Amino acid sequence: MKSLRTCLSVMLIVFIVAGCAPGAAPEPTTPPQNTEVPSATLPQFTPSITTTPTQSITPIPPPTRRVATLQTSTITMTPLASFTARPTRSPTGTITGTNTLYVRPPFGGPTWTPTPAPFKCDVASTFPPWGQQYKPRTNFIAKWRLYNSGENMWHMDDILDGYVSGTKMQNPDRGNRILDHTVYAEDYLNIQIQMHPPKEPGIYTITWGLRKTNKKDFFCTFSVTIEVVRK
Repeated sequence: MKSLRTCLSVMLIVFIVAGCAPGAAPEPTTPPQNTEVPSATLPQFTPSITTTPTQSITPIPPPTRRVATLQTSTITMTPLASFTARPTRSPTGTITGTNTLYVRPPFGGPTWTPTPAPFKCDVASTFPPWGQQYKPRTNFIAKWRLYNSGENMWHMDDILDGYVSGTKMQNPDRGNRILDHTVYAEDYLNIQIQMHPPKEPGIYTITWGLRKTNKKDFFCTFSVTIEVVRK
């Protein structure tokens, strides 16, 4: 290889000197041929491409639908005990009387307003209570508290209290008495009468009342009921 390079260098110098000589016609130069003999035949390199196989993707199977199983339960009904109807009771007594059906007037119709009574009373309290027991000839005091629920006043010297009906148990000297004071509307009047029960056992009632001095009818009545017993 080195000898070939040396030979080529000498030939190049000769050509240069010949070209510089005067009168000499330049000769055409031919390109030197490559006479180099390859010292060795190089093997051809064939690149080997190693491909890494890609990892295969396993497709995910579609989700399976879960079928719900409905479990049915059987309910056992326990029958209740048999019901025994209450026996009906037939009435033992006969009720007589006439019932009046109240019919409400239609809306917007005429209304009836009762006229207030000029003289009226309400019994607020009574003593003794109904059926109080007493021995024969045992004195007691009957007491009433009367409420003036009328429009007019009970003027003194115009209203009296007196016996109305029933067993006369008051003292013999206890007759009609005129009020010693005026009782205004919505006010109270207290009355007390000494009583003597009969000597025979039994239930006795006495009724007393108020009226105007010039009238015979009582506009207010009040009573007391006792029982006489032997002990």
